[in-house]
Amino acid sequence: MRLFPSLVRWQLILLLLLPGTNQCVAYLGQATMGQLEIMWYRRPIESVIQDPATPKEMRAKLLFIESVREFARQKMHLQVDQTYQQITILDRDSLAWNVSASDRLQFQALEYYFPIVGTVPYLGYFDKKDAVAKVQELEGEGYDVALSEIGAYSTLGWFDDPLISTQLKASRPYLAELLIHECSHATIWFTDDVRFNESFANFTGQQGALEFLQHSWGAKDPRLQKMLIFHYEQIQLRQWFRDTARALENNYASNLDDRAKLLAKAKIIAAFQNKLRSKQLEMQVLNLQPLIEKKLNNAHFLAWLRYNSGQAFFQETFSRCSGDWSCFLTKIRSLRDLDKEERKKLLL
Repeated sequence: MRLFPSLVRWQLILLLLLPGTNQCVAYLGQATMGQLEIMWYRRPIESVIQDPATPKEMRAKLLFIESVREFARQKMHLQVDQTYQQITILDRDSLAWNVSASDRLQFQALEYYFPIVGTVPYLGYFDKKDAVAKVQELEGEGYDVALSEIGAYSTLGWFDDPLISTQLKASRPYLAELLIHECSHATIWFTDDVRFNESFANFTGQQGALEFLQHSWGAKDPRLQKMLIFHYEQIQLRQWFRDTARALENNYASNLDDRAKLLAKAKIIAAFQNKLRSKQLEMQVLNLQPLIEKKLNNAHFLAWLRYNSGQAFFQETFSRCSGDWSCFLTKIRSLRDLDKEERKKLLL
């Protein structure tokens, strides 16, 4: 366990980040305590697997995680040495929560700058009460705000990121996608370009998980067929989201006054949710009900676009590499020389 070196590194990060306001100090304080809790209670996954007291289902999922890690290392050439070699067992149902905000009449995220990571469009909280308080504060300032549960996050190699016990309640396909997604962050990260980073990791996680499960289960396995249907339905949802986002952007760029824009915004979002309601019966796997019931705003659309942009670009790049992951990663790394706006054009 490399606890003390990690603690030293975390303290150095805090010295770099620590601003002068009480609010910022409080935010960093809760972030520090949450990270320290995760680091303090880590256990090597191998020892948990060998422990006779480990529940059978937990042991099976940990063995599954180990096989995904090996696939990501050997087949996909991802950096896995600091991801999910250990597990932290938490006495709660959720890892953490993200709070993100946007201007109400444009897709303009409220951003925060942190050294090393760069600019990010969200804040993370380990206590839901703190997250809800931040939501209320930002709404009071006139922002569109979104609160979302965090399934996982990467410290980009600064720590040996452990698996979290809350993640084990998920299905095996989700766990495979999650692990590969986080290993993608550890492998490639462009500072100040969260949208590209997350969309890249989202593509890599989905494609890699499909390949791993096909390798493990076989192409005719019903579970794999269900996953393929799920991804096809996600492609449809992406298109509906993109169409709605374009309609909203056109509304915000129009000559209407703010009141008229807000009315038009509400109608566009209502039409989107009515479309989802009509399509729900056609879905075989994907559950659209949470999106139908949610009070959607700009922050939700930005959060979705942050993870689901440029999938056609990534797929085309992967195809030009004939499915070779080493080639694909080399081509993605070569984009480091582009600035953020140039990369953004690739995601349209």
